[in-house]
Amino acid sequence: MREHTSSVTSLAVPTASKNGSEKLLSAARDRVVHEWCSKTYKRLSTTPTHEACEGMAALDPRRARGMIGAAAADAKPDAAYFVTAGDKGIVRIWRVGSAKPIARGNSLKEESGLMTGGAHDGDAEGDEAAAGSFTSLQLNANGDGVLAVTGDHRLLFYGPDDALDDAGGGAGSIVVRRELIGNTDEIIAAAFLPGSGDEDEEEEEEEADVGQDGDEKRRKRAAKTKKRPRALAVATNSALLRVFDPSTMACTAALPGHAGAILSLDASVGPNGECLVITGSRDHTVRCVLYTGPHTTASAW
Repeated sequence: MREHTSSVTSLAVPTASKNGSEKLLSAARDRVVHEWCSKTYKRLSTTPTHEACEGMAALDPRRARGMIGAAAADAKPDAAYFVTAGDKGIVRIWRVGSAKPIARGNSLKEESGLMTGGAHDGDAEGDEAAAGSFTSLQLNANGDGVLAVTGDHRLLFYGPDDALDDAGGGAGSIVVRRELIGNTDEIIAAAFLPGSGDEDEEEEEEEADVGQDGDEKRRKRAAKTKKRPRALAVATNSALLRVFDPSTMACTAALPGHAGAILSLDASVGPNGECLVITGSRDHTVRCVLYTGPHTTASAW
């Protein structure tokens, strides 16, 4: 079994497919996935992935039906399916022997703005390479999603897009469902985001003087109302602006936009009461993002 021309990074047995227990899938950094017969040790097929694979896992069409797509799973129920991740920062789903993926996630490089160029030094280029690539991939416990690890120590949990599932059509989909930060590196700056509270905590007190007018009561209630910050923006020597929930310290968002590590940040209230975050980066740019919550995207810059 010597067909690969570079380091083999993953092996998987597609037991869910027809005669899958007699087959073996191998992925390598030579940008292909080979299918082998485990009895004769002969190569049966080759799937070009067009990127150096750092992780690969076989999928069960019954469990991963949402990611594969109902149409594809029903059309070839005995086929072998697998998912890959590598240096291009894209999670892709394949059918063995196919020439192109049947579903793919968004590119890490496109999401983080790493393809926009800009002035940066050697360290910034290293940050970009780490943030825009995957180092490993594996199935979750139920087999209906995957966990991919990025070069800058983020853990991304992928699964089917519920919106597409509800709409029907049978197309496969794969999106990030959850993100964990494995290592925040050096924390350079942090700021609570004004106006990011979802609820107001009011100190209620009975009014002794029932003769007070409504305006006075409202004024006193407003004075007692305390807005609790629900978000903390953190610059962590990365091109991503990370936002944490102060009550749990869970990372609720990782906002792309810069091409180099963020070195400074501040937060302010806009003219209409909106939350604005200003960042300065190693890429020689200053950016302002309108933060609207955990679902804020790169388009907000």
